[in-house]
Amino acid sequence: MSTIYSTLQSALSGTTLTLQTTTFGPGGIQDVITKYFGTQVVITNVTLVQSGDNVSFANATITSMPLNSMTVSALFSPGSSDVVMQLNATPPAGWSFATGWPLLAGSWMQQIGIVNASFVLSSIAANSLNKGLNFNGSVIPGAGWAGVLWLINGQGSITMSGPVDQTGTVPGFSFTTALGSPVNIPPFLNNQVFSLRMRCVAISGTVKPPVLLSGTNDPVTPKFVPQIDFGLSATFQLTHDIALPIFVDLSTPQDTVSITADVTDIRHGGIYGFCKPVPRCEFRIGLARPVNI
Repeated sequence: MSTIYSTLQSALSGTTLTLQTTTFGPGGIQDVITKYFGTQVVITNVTLVQSGDNVSFANATITSMPLNSMTVSALFSPGSSDVVMQLNATPPAGWSFATGWPLLAGSWMQQIGIVNASFVLSSIAANSLNKGLNFNGSVIPGAGWAGVLWLINGQGSITMSGPVDQTGTVPGFSFTTALGSPVNIPPFLNNQVFSLRMRCVAISGTVKPPVLLSGTNDPVTPKFVPQIDFGLSATFQLTHDIALPIFVDLSTPQDTVSITADVTDIRHGGIYGFCKPVPRCEFRIGLARPVNI
């Protein structure tokens, strides 16, 4: 009987598998469980299947956030220094990033539909997978974006993929997909090719608890909050030697959006003279869909 099988068998109670950070000891599996689940991950409806030194299961259900209620399969195999785990998870219908990470509830992330999606949790970096959580799926903007779908070539579904980090209970990701057809935004952005970006970044801060009756404070504890954006990014060629990074903000569903041009790196001309006093300079322009499009 393989060591992997006996280790998993000892973590199994009936058909419920409880993988703790100590189950396989120090290594990649411990790292990813700690990062995404804390101390343990619980999976139900597990039937272990052994094939040589490898152990797998399929059609189980994970009950731990952020992958709660997803259908999972997994493969455990010997690695060069420790056991390797690859866990594949499929979200249920109606899932959103706000489902997995409740800190995003109430934001526009809750209105972004996710379909044909999968997560892969890998204990090592291998092939196209990063160590940790990897996402692939189609993003569908909700009805609130109907007025600006022309900016993404009328596409109601965009495939996005990439690694998902986690700091505290805040996910971290930056998915970018190039849009095939150019878009005309009169009067200055003509034949512009954009990439769609959906990003969440964990911003750190501190929380200082109130003074206790003893007159002392508990230690200051770290706090992380999400900073999210959703929009179109591109580089606008202002002149033959000046290119401006631009971003069309779609994070607030509406018919009018803003365009931001970052002119920080321009080192000559009137724009530089205007922006020189500040470390970062941006222009914002209200944009409504042209009536002839």
